[in-house]
Amino acid sequence: MSLINKYARAIRDEIGKFAHAVRERWPVLTVTILGICVPVYAMAWWLNIRDNPAADIAITVLVTTMPVIRFFSQPEPLTYRSFEVWLSVLGLATVTFYIAEKYDIRFLSFSFILVIPALPYVLVIWQILRHEWLLYVGLTLALAATMIYWIAALVINKESFDLLLLPLPIILAGGLLWAPIASWTLKSARRHKNRRISGPGTQALAMTMLFYPVTLVAVALPTGLGLSAMWSNVSLALIGILLSAVISEPLRRFFIEWGRLAPSKR
Repeated sequence: MSLINKYARAIRDEIGKFAHAVRERWPVLTVTILGICVPVYAMAWWLNIRDNPAADIAITVLVTTMPVIRFFSQPEPLTYRSFEVWLSVLGLATVTFYIAEKYDIRFLSFSFILVIPALPYVLVIWQILRHEWLLYVGLTLALAATMIYWIAALVINKESFDLLLLPLPIILAGGLLWAPIASWTLKSARRHKNRRISGPGTQALAMTMLFYPVTLVAVALPTGLGLSAMWSNVSLALIGILLSAVISEPLRRFFIEWGRLAPSKR
C-alpha cells in the first residue's frame, strides 16, 4: 500500500506540474493551436490545397512541434509583437481565403482582400496611439458610423453584401493621417492642463480632434452615398449634442480667462 501511495503521489505531483505549466503558457498555446495548427491542418487535410500526402504529413508534423516547443520553453507574455500572433492572423486569413475559393463564397473572398491591406494601417496606428485609449474611441465611432451608413446604402439600393468591409481600409487610411495630430493635441492638453488660458484652450482642441473623424463622416457620407436628408439631419444633431457636451465647458473657461472675466480669488 505504501508503494501504491508513493506512485499515486508522484503521479498527482506530475499532473499538478503539467497543469501549472499549461496555466502559465495557456495564452500562447491557445493562439498557437487555434490560430496556426488548426488552419494548417484544415488546409492540408480538409481543403487539400497541395494534393500531396507526403508534404501534408511533413507540414503537419512540423506545425505540431510548435505548441510542444512552446510548452517546454520558458513562459513569455503574449503581446501584439509575438510572432505567434502574426502567424495566427496569417493562418486564419489564409484558411478563410481557401474556404471561400473552395465553396465560392464571394463575401469571404472580398473580405480577405479588404482586410489584408488594412492590417498595416492597424499596426501603424497602434504604434502612433499606443495606450491612448481615449483616441481609439474617436476612431471607433467613425468606423461604426461609416459601417451604419454603408449598410443602409446597401440595403436601400438592394446591393449584395459582398463588399461589406469596403469602408474598413478607407477609414483606417484616413485614421493614419488623423492619429498623429490627435495624439499631439491630447498630449499638449495634458501638458497645459494647469494653465489659465492655454489649459482649457488645448482641452477644447483635443476634444474637437477626438470627434473630428466621426463629424467628417456624418457630414460627408450620407449625402455621398445617396441617403435621404433625414440621415444627415439626425447625424448632425447627434454630433452637435455630443460636441457641445464635451467642448462647451473648456471652451467657456477659455473665453472667460482670455477676456479676464473670471472673478478674483480671495
